[in-house]
Amino acid sequence: MLSVITVSFRSKAHLRQCLQSIRDASPLNGDYEHIVVDNDSHDGTVEMISSSFPEVMLFRNEQNVGFAKAVNQGMEAARGDMLLLLNPDCLVPSGAIEELKELLDTRPEVAAASPMLVTPQGDPQISYARFPRLVPHLLGLSPLGWLLPRRLKDIGFSGIPQRQGRGQPTPVDAPAGSCLLVRRAAYESVGGMDEDFFTYYEDIDWAYRMAKAGWERYYVPGVRIIHDMGATWGELPEGVQLFRSYEGKYRYFEKRHGRLGGNLVRWTTVCCARLNILIARILLALRVGGPSWRRKLDFNTLLLDVHKNQFKSGI
Repeated sequence: MLSVITVSFRSKAHLRQCLQSIRDASPLNGDYEHIVVDNDSHDGTVEMISSSFPEVMLFRNEQNVGFAKAVNQGMEAARGDMLLLLNPDCLVPSGAIEELKELLDTRPEVAAASPMLVTPQGDPQISYARFPRLVPHLLGLSPLGWLLPRRLKDIGFSGIPQRQGRGQPTPVDAPAGSCLLVRRAAYESVGGMDEDFFTYYEDIDWAYRMAKAGWERYYVPGVRIIHDMGATWGELPEGVQLFRSYEGKYRYFEKRHGRLGGNLVRWTTVCCARLNILIARILLALRVGGPSWRRKLDFNTLLLDVHKNQFKSGI
């Protein structure tokens, strides 16, 4: 049996399409359940599910507890031997889940597998990540990172954008949690996601724990899932998404390298943001900085605001 688990937060329109795509795909010949954990949306999500998708098992939280805790609630209630973590901004075509499941069925050492995520226009998105590494990450943040080749630095989500092409299933560090098929035995082996993560990096941390327990993780480019990435963040106050992503990053490095490691990444991030702002202002004042430097100025200004004000409103 398959258990599909979706965490929703102010995503009524996208969630409706997601639920309909699963209903239309009817994975495993209908041998599935769909669990939705709603993080206090107040946008009509609950009413929409109750009226249009009565087969969905709905859990309602009285506040937004974050993705990690909510998805753990769903996994704890799930009955399937396969667990599909599925974001509400994803659309699943018929047969896609079966292809992912085939990999797990034929390779018992594999804990989890993700598909190629594509935009609604069909362009590939980041579908997996490397495990972030402390020293390369610090180098990537620093001005030295402007001169280093990409393979020697480790910035952002650490993911690798995929080219179009079917390709063979490939072992990866951390398959993306937006659409992730997980073997129940692996979930029971390592436990659920770390609830100290609100959102962002919780899937990378989970994959790291799977790796430490000896489980393999795979990316399957032959399976395509439409992912309208970030659609549910659009209605939130500016800076909230950025705050949560950096909060997750610092938590990850703190877990791997102690408080000193987490604080070092935070300090380097802030210092480099200030340096980027200074350089951008000088170049723009001299009229030698192009649009890219204007964007860099705007981004780093917001980044400093995020660190000063700790944007939590709206979450």
